[in-house]
Amino acid sequence: MQCCDNCNKMPRDQKFNKLLNLLHQSVSSAEQLIHTSLEIMNLKHLMAPLSRASVEYFDQTYHVIDQVAQFYLSMCDQVHDLTSFVPVDSTGGGSGSCLYSSILILMPSLNITTVELRVRTILELINNQNYYELHCMNTCGPLHEYLKNACKKSDYSELYEIVALCNVLQCDIQSVYPHIDYGSYLDVFNYTYGPSTMLAGQNKVRLLWSNTQYPTEYKKLAARTTWSPNHFVPLVPRKPNTQSQISILPAPSRFGSELSNITSSKGNMINSLQSLPSLNHFSIDKADERKRKERVRKQLKRQNENIEERTARLTSAKLHAREVRSLENDEQRNARLTSI
Repeated sequence: MQCCDNCNKMPRDQKFNKLLNLLHQSVSSAEQLIHTSLEIMNLKHLMAPLSRASVEYFDQTYHVIDQVAQFYLSMCDQVHDLTSFVPVDSTGGGSGSCLYSSILILMPSLNITTVELRVRTILELINNQNYYELHCMNTCGPLHEYLKNACKKSDYSELYEIVALCNVLQCDIQSVYPHIDYGSYLDVFNYTYGPSTMLAGQNKVRLLWSNTQYPTEYKKLAARTTWSPNHFVPLVPRKPNTQSQISILPAPSRFGSELSNITSSKGNMINSLQSLPSLNHFSIDKADERKRKERVRKQLKRQNENIEERTARLTSAKLHAREVRSLENDEQRNARLTSI
């Protein structure tokens, strides 16, 4: 695959949008899909290995707590000790891209778009098909059938992509699944996966299988009798000794109601629920929450902007700063220069 002059002039994000479209066009034929993936892999200037570093701690300046996911995280206590982690809102990436948005929150140094991460993951799945079918086919079905949907920009993700991301990112991924309507067949979703070519434990991130609604609401709207996830949420470590400052749960009446609904049908949940912190200790400052969400929205928008959009934003910011400075009086100017 050779890049034409028009392709070379494209911003990086547009190139990966085009590559994803090529994969989607090829997916009807397994042979053509493999051929397309190999051609893309030969684009060395685009497919260089990623350099990543995990986020250290939860930061209210950039992160917004997912309050619904906070409830689902409390349903995982009997499997994992996750009291030192915070579920962070990952809805900013758009429908169907929450897995990749979660990874970018956990690894902000990647500085790529969700589409690029999806393309890299699909290529990994195609080029190591036997390995991934060995791990996931019993749960997710044949890989080629799965890829017919995975090659769409906004399609929801599954276990295949979590396992593949371990190799794309060269790190361990702990998959965390709530114990709601749980059976032993779901143990595959409560597992730490790792890359096939690296020793485990060098780096680990955590993902929660969540839902955008509480169980009762979800079952009612979906006309289902059992709960299932429809959303991924990143679990970010909290700084030591900061639990009381950043633990924000849903309103006590809602949270307590959901716990009651689940414990009434799952007697074995009671012990884990007794360890939940008192809801009287939590409060929600809605104004601050809106501000944090707006900051995160702008941050995600910046992550997904192309070169032209970034240049326009920086140029506008410079012009605005210049205009503000032109209106300063001598006292304001001296104060600004002194603070630098």
